[in-house]
Amino acid sequence: MSNIPFPGLRSFKESEKRLFFGRDQEIWQLKGRLRHNRLAILLSPPKMGKTSLLRCGLVPELKEKGFPGKAGSQWKVLTIQPDKDPIKTLAEALAQPGILNNQRLTPDFLEEIHKKLSANVNGLVDLYRSSEFVQFFNLLIIVDPFDSALSNPTINHFTNLLIRAAKNPQVAVYVVFSLSTTSLPQISHLPELVEALQQSSFHLHPLNQSELEIAIKNPLEQAGVKMEDALLKLLVEKLATEPDQLVKLQESLWKTWWEWKNEQGQEVIKKSHYLKAVGARGNIVAKARMADEGDPDAETLSMEDAPASAPPEKKPSKVQS
Repeated sequence: MSNIPFPGLRSFKESEKRLFFGRDQEIWQLKGRLRHNRLAILLSPPKMGKTSLLRCGLVPELKEKGFPGKAGSQWKVLTIQPDKDPIKTLAEALAQPGILNNQRLTPDFLEEIHKKLSANVNGLVDLYRSSEFVQFFNLLIIVDPFDSALSNPTINHFTNLLIRAAKNPQVAVYVVFSLSTTSLPQISHLPELVEALQQSSFHLHPLNQSELEIAIKNPLEQAGVKMEDALLKLLVEKLATEPDQLVKLQESLWKTWWEWKNEQGQEVIKKSHYLKAVGARGNIVAKARMADEGDPDAETLSMEDAPASAPPEKKPSKVQS
């Protein structure tokens, strides 16, 4: 695999924390919201970087620095995608060794957890209080994305399980819901979540120009690569007011990197690399690289900046990392 410091079309992974920049203030504020309320509802328009903020910002921050929660300074994190069966998904996460107990997962144990969660809205609290093992750490449960389960018939019960646990002073459970603002009209049937919005909502905003500059320069510095000032200025000014700035930023940087990489011997990423990258040539090069690395998103690259026609481009050979 390459040593490219930009994820492209996907979210950052927790292992890429060293490449994640520009959100220090939001990480600090979100951690503070959890510290005071034990419940946070992370809100933003779609594709604003909520998942990356949680994976590369909040989670590593809690694991490495954290704050003294009810159960001390140790943290464990469960990230769940509720989808078709939210309560079953939660049960499977809690049944993992090292959460409620340190034993090997068995079907009987999973069924027991599922029954207790399904029985009443205090099921998670009951499970926590009956486990001696879980008393030694704070448990953060991240629901990301929450939007995907809003139409599920059990979603109100699932939501209340988590909110009741976060509000109960006898258990060290902390909860984050990640929700797009476009989905807010769909939560009216979740009264406890609607009420929690008053104190627990946290709005994620676009990066300002200073943050954009940091998000571009610092990952390149980690890779030992420089970008010319003219290109940095162009990107910052172009993307500062874009509603989907992070998508366009990462896609542009990803393709520009490969355009620069093709020109072996160039020490600096230049504006000329970017201009080639955002056209049809850049899409061809980027798709070829993604296909070489088995990336399923290879066909989703935007062609909106491409000229009406472009000469065919020979697929480049794979660059070895």
